[in-house]
Amino acid sequence: MGIKYLKLLCGFVILFFGTVFLPFSALSSEAENLTSDTIVIPSTGPDILIGDIDGNGIVNSTDFMILKKYIIGVIDEFPSQFCMMAADVNSDTDINSTDYAMMKRYLLGYIDKFATEL
Repeated sequence: MGIKYLKLLCGFVILFFGTVFLPFSALSSEAENLTSDTIVIPSTGPDILIGDIDGNGIVNSTDFMILKKYIIGVIDEFPSQFCMMAADVNSDTDINSTDYAMMKRYLLGYIDKFATEL
């Protein structure tokens, strides 16, 4: 239930900002079978598209706008670690102007992959 809740929470926050939300794909087909003894190690795996902060399956200007709002302090957190992982496009564990610049270069076509995808 926890993973589904995080996805839903991320979607509601995106809807609040006036964007369209399309549901995430399931992070794991075994997610519902987790027990209290299960250790879950977060990863970016195939279900998190780097740069796709709103989770709609594409990296676009909406993601860029959300990142900008986060960096300038209009919003102070992302709704889940998965959104945070998608926003950290250079994988330095900080979401800052470097991520903003890389996303801008990506959207303008100057780069076709983020450093984490090489």
